Amino acid sequence: MPGIWQASTVAGTKSAIDGFLDHGYAYAVYGGQLISFSDLRHAQSELSKFIDADTIRPALIQDFPPAVIAEMLGCTIDLIRKQRGLFAKNDRFYFPASVLRDPQTNKYAFEQLKGGIGERTKVYVERTPRLHYRHHAVRLAFVNWQSKWFFQIDPAWHISFPSGAHFEVGEAKSILISTTADTQNKDYLYLLHFWRRFLSSGRNTIEIPCSEWPSDSAVSVDVNPLQFQLPFRFFNDYIGPKN
Repeated sequence: MPGIWQASTVAGTKSAIDGFLDHGYAYAVYGGQLISFSDLRHAQSELSKFIDADTIRPALIQDFPPAVIAEMLGCTIDLIRKQRGLFAKNDRFYFPASVLRDPQTNKYAFEQLKGGIGERTKVYVERTPRLHYRHHAVRLAFVNWQSKWFFQIDPAWHISFPSGAHFEVGEAKSILISTTADTQNKDYLYLLHFWRRFLSSGRNTIEIPCSEWPSDSAVSVDVNPLQFQLPFRFFNDYIGPKN
């Protein structure tokens, strides 16, 4: 985690500030204090207009309830979405049409789990039960577990139809449920592997910005996943408890 800064503010809620900001920031308002991952001493920060500069001081993560930190970390997720050029739909992020239409960007190469370089397409065209598009998508979240913070990457899908096509209400949801049910364990692992590599730009850490300043601090996440020993298998490979 980057450092935390806090300062007194007369704003009672974030909504009293958000409408006056031109850029995104990972911050929260709690107990008469504006709390930010960004250094509030920087005059170029728009947040500096809403605080008493004489009260700026550093703070520790444990000084605040997990819900306050979760709110700030939630802001960083939207910042990385913008940084990586993803669109948002409900709780999922996916690649925009401009990326999917361009032959130079609609495929991705990555180091496969078994070694070697593989390539996948970021969107699939399906013709059953009718023509539609399956976009690679992802859910992102920070989870607090046993007083530690973890970055959760959950591969998902986004369904769309050709421009001008008529589709029934609920049809996209029905296809989405069916597609998710058909995603096998090996496919899920490859999708998880891809999103880790994409979000980290192939490096060993995912650097998630704390504001839209190019040189601001970032949340650094180790890309190596934690391995939990679960009493059951993945959702589409369930054959009963392990011995």
